Amino acid sequence: MKNIFEKPSRKSLSIFLGMVSVILLISVAGPIFAAILQIEPPTESKTFKELIDRIISFVSLISLVLAPLMIIFAGFYYMTSNGDPEKVKKANNILLYTAIGIAVILLSRAFVSMVMGVL
Repeated sequence: MKNIFEKPSRKSLSIFLGMVSVILLISVAGPIFAAILQIEPPTESKTFKELIDRIISFVSLISLVLAPLMIIFAGFYYMTSNGDPEKVKKANNILLYTAIGIAVILLSRAFVSMVMGVL
C-alpha cells in the first residue's frame, strides 16, 4: 500500500500542475470569450446565405477556440512521455491533426467566402 504522505513523484506533480493549469485556463478564458464574442443564433436568419454564414462562423469559432487546447494537450503528452516513443508519437499526431484542422477551417472559410462572392 502506498503511503499518501510520501513526497510526490515528478511525473505525478507535473500531471497535477498540467491539469490545474488547463482548468484555470478554461475557467478564465471561457467567460472572457463569452463576453467578447456574441454568437447570433442561426435560427434568426432571414436568408439561406445568412444561415450558412452563421453556421460556418459558429463552427469556425468553436474550432479555433479548441485548437489551442489541443496544442496544450499535445504538450502535456510531450511533458509526461518520459521518452516513451508511443506517447511522443501520439503527441506528434495530435499536433499534426490540429495543424491540419486549423488549415482546413481557414481554407474552408475562404472557399465559402469565394463561392458566396460569385453567387
